[in-house]
Amino acid sequence: MVYKITVFDKKKLPFPESNEDGILATADIELDSIVRVQGINIRQKENNGYLFVEMPNLEDVYSRTVVNNKTKYAAIPTTKDFAKELYSNIIKTYMTDSQVMDININEPDKTEYKISVHSTDNRDYEGIIDIELEDSVKLRGLKLKRSYNGEYFVDYPIVKSGDYSIPAFEFTDENFKNHIIKNSVMIIEERRVKHYSDDDKAEYMKIEKGIYKEESDIRLCDRMLEKFCMDMSEIDDKLEFNNQIVPEKRNELIESQKKLNDMLGQFTYARYCAESNLNRYMTLKEEIKKKYENKIQEKKKGGGGR
Repeated sequence: MVYKITVFDKKKLPFPESNEDGILATADIELDSIVRVQGINIRQKENNGYLFVEMPNLEDVYSRTVVNNKTKYAAIPTTKDFAKELYSNIIKTYMTDSQVMDININEPDKTEYKISVHSTDNRDYEGIIDIELEDSVKLRGLKLKRSYNGEYFVDYPIVKSGDYSIPAFEFTDENFKNHIIKNSVMIIEERRVKHYSDDDKAEYMKIEKGIYKEESDIRLCDRMLEKFCMDMSEIDDKLEFNNQIVPEKRNELIESQKKLNDMLGQFTYARYCAESNLNRYMTLKEEIKKKYENKIQEKKKGGGGR
């Protein structure tokens, strides 16, 4: 795992100083350039001046920070060896002038991770995700939500840092975040279809994968269309308001304008196709769910008639 520690001296915090006793500074750690953990406190014991590290604890995900007399941490090392190494390096970073330290334990081609999704009765979100990175760090309390248009997204757990509430951790790699969302959704969907027949289950999961692909394509098209529109607007302004453009440059801008128009047309059509496929998948999904619900009703009627 590769990680970067950044320590913010209390006098240099980006938010007002806290009156909380014993906190000397806060720290962030970025893990494998995919996630940043925030709100880590460097504290000092009043009786002996000993420095120690306090990881961010959850404020709102599990309704309370203490469960079974134990603090629920939003991010915590999973082994004693890594905890000792990480806390030692955070304090060393605090003691240095630069207050930044890069550590390279090993650099795998791909970050290994495990996820678990906890069911919840809270209708505001689909589940709570825990992530373990490289068997070294566990991230807890990531809420999986679904927007009104059916798109899944995540809401980060909140921790107290000084007088402010901040995300305990944030993904810094968009692709990794999308993988976490995709796999979490698949876990939830597999639970929902565990009583389906094998054929219906296979078909349902195939449809879910198709839905995820089309939703990803729509998001990509939306981003590209937004970029093309901004580029087009910039070219239009240059052609309209800059009278000093030499003919050669004007011709180049007009050619770029034509290419952008072509790209706009292509991505608009691609988005239309993706949206049509998405609607088709959603219809098939509802048909399978309805088929299963009808089977349940038939069983209930049959049982009641005996």
